[in-house]
Amino acid sequence: MRIGLVSLAFFALSFKVEAEDLGREIGNLSANTFSPWSTSSEWGRGSKWATEGVNNEFSVYGGRFSPWSANNPWATSPPVDERGRYLTANPYLQFTQPSFLDNSLVNNRFGSGLKLYGRYGD
Repeated sequence: MRIGLVSLAFFALSFKVEAEDLGREIGNLSANTFSPWSTSSEWGRGSKWATEGVNNEFSVYGGRFSPWSANNPWATSPPVDERGRYLTANPYLQFTQPSFLDNSLVNNRFGSGLKLYGRYGD
């Protein structure tokens, strides 16, 4: 029992460190228009006026010329999802195709989607 608790605590600690390494949370990549954290919400993180939104063409994560942007084809440090995969228009950065499970998370109109993290200011 004691070994199980120690391994559980180690797992929780390692997950927390990994999430902190990704950067700060900037929203969820999802088709949910009702969630304020969704990139598809017109009134939340998906708004074209959101200060850290990927849909705002003047924000750090959405601008065409920002090195942290998902829309810049030459971005050097674009946003990443919760598994560390880049969300970018840059064809030279390593990107793996999302799995079926990821597609069902992102395309579900009422789902939470995948968390997005950005590294601006870190």
